[in-house]
Order: sequence, then structure tokens, then C-alpha cells
Amino acid sequence: MAISKIGKVAILVVALVVIVVAVVIPVTVLTRGHTSQNATASSPTPKSTPSTTSTPTSRATQPQQTTQPPATTRSPTVKPTQSVGQCGTATAAAQSCAAVQDVDRHNCFPDEGANESKCQERGCCWRQPTNSSMYSNIPMCFYPANYASYVVEEQTETSFGWRLKLQRCRLTPVMFAEPVDRLSVEIQFQQSNRLRVKIMDADNQRYQVPIPLPEMKDGDQAATNRLYDLEVTASPFSFRVIRKETKAVIFDSGRGGLRYENQFLQISSKLPSRYFYGLGEHEHRQFLHNNFNWKAWPLFTKDEFPTADLNLYGVHPFYLNIEDNDARSNAVLFYNSNAM
Repeated sequence: MAISKIGKVAILVVALVVIVVAVVIPVTVLTRGHTSQNATASSPTPKSTPSTTSTPTSRATQPQQTTQPPATTRSPTVKPTQSVGQCGTATAAAQSCAAVQDVDRHNCFPDEGANESKCQERGCCWRQPTNSSMYSNIPMCFYPANYASYVVEEQTETSFGWRLKLQRCRLTPVMFAEPVDRLSVEIQFQQSNRLRVKIMDADNQRYQVPIPLPEMKDGDQAATNRLYDLEVTASPFSFRVIRKETKAVIFDSGRGGLRYENQFLQISSKLPSRYFYGLGEHEHRQFLHNNFNWKAWPLFTKDEFPTADLNLYGVHPFYLNIEDNDARSNAVLFYNSNAM
């Protein structure tokens, strides 16, 4: 993820990370299946193959070891998980559903055939929107607040950032099949304006895109004078990337369910503004995206005549978000070759 300071756009050249504060953008990825899920954008607030991205605190500088997972990386003190995998819940609590506003709903049932019982089998909420007149495509099946997919069980500070070990919450229902129980997360503070987060299967070797990108190894030093802070929540696992200058949250994975299954990956975030570009290839009337009404944008190559809003010949898993009127910007690359 790359972050520009002001006045010009700096482009990100790495794995996954996300952007600031005003639109929900869930991204789902298929690792081995032939069917594609879609990157979907949810309404604006009125106000991979095993390699993805995630983030612990950017305050850490001196390499030292710890095995206590932190509540956030700013304060590495959190109660260890009770027993292995005994976290999550099979049924969404009423208060967790009520805590999610219409504009913050992340679709828990993007496939066909949604109904109340099927939705609840996934541990999600089924409710009518409170203000359906404002947005027409608000999902009725959505993730509850603090949806628990994984928890941090071990944290190690490295010379370049952090390594985390995640354990799946086994009480949380599986979405499709073959969930991955243990994940490894590597956070690399590569440059003052670039962060890389990799989320990998901890127990199995998986295909990774054979295109060289900046990679850090033990002994490499984390960038200093970073333009961003990183916060990680241990239980349930999520991370936030925050621009230091404005305190704008440019990536927040706690907005929807993190899924890591054999043929399905999903991570979500909330954007800071409507000035959103990228996620091709599609035929658009303009470069700027202007439909945030839970619109799905597939990233899946298809031999298709150019037709409005349909996926075409190429896939460009990259987006750029201009955050404010001073042109502070950030960009995210989803370093993954599978359908999204």
C-alpha cells in the first residue's frame, strides 16, 4: 500500500492494504474455484492463493520477542485465547446486529438463494433495512459487529515489522467448505509511504504470483518516519491503517468477515471518500467510480465484447483512493492471480 503525502498521488506497489473513511468495499477471492466472486462496493456513509494483507501497530521499532497477542499493536497486552479455536459464535447476537448501520452492512450472502434460515446458518444477521428509501440494494443478510473469524495467538516483532499466528474461531460457521485453521500474517514496514501485509496458510505451501515485488527478510530494517500508523486487534483479528497527519483510517479490515477457505478468500474495508478509481477491466463511462450502492465489480478475465459494467479481457487488482481536497491519496494492490 502506498500513501502520498500531499498534492500528488503516490502509487502502491505491494500486497493488499486498504483506504480511508466513507464507503464499504468488501473483496472476495476464489483460490481454486472456477466461479468468480465480486469486489463489491457498499453505499457511502451519509455523513490466494494465500497471499493477502493485514496490519499490526506501526509504533513498534526495536526487534524483541513476545508471544502475548496484543489488543492492538500499540499496547501488546491481551488475554490469551481460552482454548484453541474455542471462539466465535454460531448465532449472531441481537445487539451485534443492531449495532450495524444500514450503510455499514457487508453482504454475508452474496451468492444466490439467500433467506433468513440460510443467513443465520452462517452466523449472520437477517434484518430489513431501516432506511431502504436511501439505497435500493442494501443486503438483508449481513455480518454482525465484531464478527469473529480468527484470533491472534502469537505475535513476534521482527526487524522489519511483525509476524502473527492466527487461529480460526471454530464456533463461527464455515461459509462454503474447507476452512484454513491456521494463518500466518507478515507485516512489512517497507518504506515511509508503503506497507505490505501478507496473509498465508500457515501449514500448506500455496501458489503465489511469480512477479517480483519488494520483499523484506530478517535483518532488513523497518522504515522510519512512516506516514502511517498500524493498529492490530487480537480478538477478533483485524487491522487498521491510519494516516498520521490527518488521523484518517485508510484501511479497516474489521468492517466485515475475514474468510480464508480453500476456494474462497474475503477481506473488507471502508473507504474515506468517493474518489475511487481502479478495479478493472470493465467498460466505464468515466474513470471515477460513481456507483456505491452495493455494486459488484468482478475481477475475472472474460472473452467478452465491450459491454457496460461487464468484466473484459484483463484483470487489474489495484485501486486508488483520493482522500480529500488536498489530494492526499492511497492505493492498494491485491497481489493475487485468482478470480475476485
